Amino acid sequence: MTEKKTVPGYNIVNGKKGCQSIPFTERLISKIIRCKGTGCWIWQGASTTLGYGQIWKKGKNILAHRAVFEMFKYAVPKGFELDHLCRNKSCVNPQHLEVVTHSENLLRAMRHKKARAAIAKARGENAELAV
Repeated sequence: MTEKKTVPGYNIVNGKKGCQSIPFTERLISKIIRCKGTGCWIWQGASTTLGYGQIWKKGKNILAHRAVFEMFKYAVPKGFELDHLCRNKSCVNPQHLEVVTHSENLLRAMRHKKARAAIAKARGENAELAV
């Protein structure tokens, strides 16, 4: 029989040291701050080079907004992705996410980019910086 001893911060099994495992759900929730003004749940953990939150699960990085959406709502069907209705890439609030096709997500992003550029132009600002 394997003897297991728990030491704060470590698991020691058969004389081997390793980080104590924190349940995935607990790790996920601990990295979220809720913003009262916008309703966004801002991801405070690691992020991709594009600004989307990510978290380590079962040997690979997964998108944080997708993990939260699937935890609170349902699994995103194959061939679909999530659109940030709030346009905030660091938001993981499932109420701000919608399941869409890739082409729909691209169309929405382009519409948003054009709208921001038009607003900047109307204000006399540099439209390229507004995007």
